[in-house]
Amino acid sequence: MSEETATVEVEGGGENPFISKWESFYKHACLKQIEKLVGEYPEKRSLLIDFVSIEHFDPELADELLANPDYVLEAAKMAITNIDVPALELEQFLPNIRVYNLPKDRQSLLRNIEAEHLNKLIAVEGIVLSMTEVRPKLKIATWECRRCGNTYKLIQTGQAARQPAVCECKHRDFNLVAEKSEFINHQKIQVQEPLELLKGSEQATILDVIILDDMVNKVAPGIKTCITGVLRLIQPKEKSIVYGKQLEAVHLDETAKEF
Repeated sequence: MSEETATVEVEGGGENPFISKWESFYKHACLKQIEKLVGEYPEKRSLLIDFVSIEHFDPELADELLANPDYVLEAAKMAITNIDVPALELEQFLPNIRVYNLPKDRQSLLRNIEAEHLNKLIAVEGIVLSMTEVRPKLKIATWECRRCGNTYKLIQTGQAARQPAVCECKHRDFNLVAEKSEFINHQKIQVQEPLELLKGSEQATILDVIILDDMVNKVAPGIKTCITGVLRLIQPKEKSIVYGKQLEAVHLDETAKEF
């Protein structure tokens, strides 16, 4: 008989110390906004937070968000589940946390994005050149052991699917159970530097941007958009030590139509 284990979390090493900071921020700075979102969830499922409001409330939290966005945003998602708001008939309330309006020193020209920005929260402005179709991306995978039928849930991170290392029965061969896994909307867009920033015969810098869930199809080619996100490495196809880069969007905003 198949026996399902608890979801395997990616983070470890005790409770995230920023959970309590986010709880305090939510209760004192945006409780009414959360209550409104609860009433509209899941049709609307993102909590939009101005970075300035975080900076005013808790400068340490703001600084850590810029420096360690993955860890701090994970705490933000955990903390919101601890906020006591009327959830009506919702089985769960797990909104996206989308931060925008970063300080000027975190707003970078596309051509100036460098290795020092990797895994940091930055903001860029660019014109949308192209966009892919929306595709399902594996978010939480359910793997079934082909020998004994045990199932395991694993949160997916990175570019390759993560499987359990080994089953309790010592077998290492697993099948993905798609109908018991969780998927999220995924889309890639390309943005280039605004034309007014180019001088003479300069070539515009182009950057790939990954957008997820309720951000897909929110912009279109020709739109100038401001994107807040985390810069990621792209694994080279060959045995190269030179990696590509892309921005994983946290928030995007249409600013103007360029052409």
